[in-house]
Amino acid sequence: MHVQLTAPAEADLFNILEYVGTENPAAAVRVVDEIEVRLRVLKDHPEIGRAGRVAGTRELIFSPLPYLAIYYVDDSAKMVSVLRVLHGAQQWPSSS
Repeated sequence: MHVQLTAPAEADLFNILEYVGTENPAAAVRVVDEIEVRLRVLKDHPEIGRAGRVAGTRELIFSPLPYLAIYYVDDSAKMVSVLRVLHGAQQWPSSS
């Protein structure tokens, strides 16, 4: 499987880097690096996450980090699309 980050997921990682970086730039880099390492696991284990709250998606928890990735597996295209990377306290799915 190929793992692809969507534009919103890339923006989420940038926002995490910025937010954590305001207090501790080195920690921000470590957090984003750890998330990226764990996302690469989806290449060989796309079903590792739990069933998502939105039909057809899955959610990968980055414990002990307070973040999760929402992703979609397209078996026919051999593709994992990471839709979002969110803090566990963020509303998902959005209420709008």
